[in-house]
Amino acid sequence: MQKDFLVFDLDGTLVDSSGDIAWVSNRVLSTLGKEAQSVESVRSKIGSGVRVLLERLLPGADTEEIEEARILFMSEYSGHTVVETELYAGVAETLAHFSALGKGMAIVTNKPEVLAHPILAKLGIADNFSLVVGGDTYEHRKPHPEPLARAIESLGADIGRTVYIGDSQIDAETGRAVGTYTVGVGYGFGGTVEEVEASGFDTVIESFVELKSLIK
Repeated sequence: MQKDFLVFDLDGTLVDSSGDIAWVSNRVLSTLGKEAQSVESVRSKIGSGVRVLLERLLPGADTEEIEEARILFMSEYSGHTVVETELYAGVAETLAHFSALGKGMAIVTNKPEVLAHPILAKLGIADNFSLVVGGDTYEHRKPHPEPLARAIESLGADIGRTVYIGDSQIDAETGRAVGTYTVGVGYGFGGTVEEVEASGFDTVIESFVELKSLIK
């Protein structure tokens, strides 16, 4: 299919950041006197931003406790963004392929923008993107349509010429709310290929390089 603009989720789509997020989460839990959780347990709670992650890690915590945990999390994560975090297979070459074709590309993630930028830079893919929208860039975050809709507007793109690529039901819902074509990846945080397919994406791929044959 012919698409001129590609917008990507970050965690679970371009990068596997679960190891670093789990490490930071457990530093916070330890400081607060809570038991550590496995990488798999933390991974299952990622996707809706830092505050929601902490609410899931600290059930029953009040607003003040969550804010304390958020401050701790941001402090720890700022120095630990790319220790275990790595690109998924084929991401660098596929992004370079689309850049060479002149495609407009952006990131729309629920990760705070201040954390997204260093990850993209340290992993060597930042130059592919003309725009990075984080979970704190606008008033709303995914699955609200605002961040994706405003990213598309900022790119000067047409919704019909844009594809949104993500790994979770949140991404599928966001794309549907805006009206873009959506592609789900079956290797990320969103579960098995079958679970990602059930999320409502228009198409699901099992490896990132499949985008090169899917999008012209």
